[in-house]
Amino acid sequence: TERQRYELMEDLRRLRLLLASNQGCEDKVYYIFSNATLDDLVAHLPSNKEELLKIYGIAAQKCQMYGEAILEVIERHVGRTTCPARRALK
Repeated sequence: TERQRYELMEDLRRLRLLLASNQGCEDKVYYIFSNATLDDLVAHLPSNKEELLKIYGIAAQKCQMYGEAILEVIERHVGRTTCPARRALK
């Protein structure tokens, strides 16, 4: 649903801010991921690193650096939704 997409987007924004803060660039969160990347993550809901590499703005280096954290946020969110979770979000 729209609410579930919104909540996932907010979770991903919080992750982006945390990652930026950990690298000392909290005022430049777009260095971590652009809004277009977050939109693509919400639209496609990757469940593994292979799928993550197909997301706009995520290449091998970002996948290696942030992939596990991204996938954990998505999985945690998808796990909170009703079955079948992925279809409910799409």
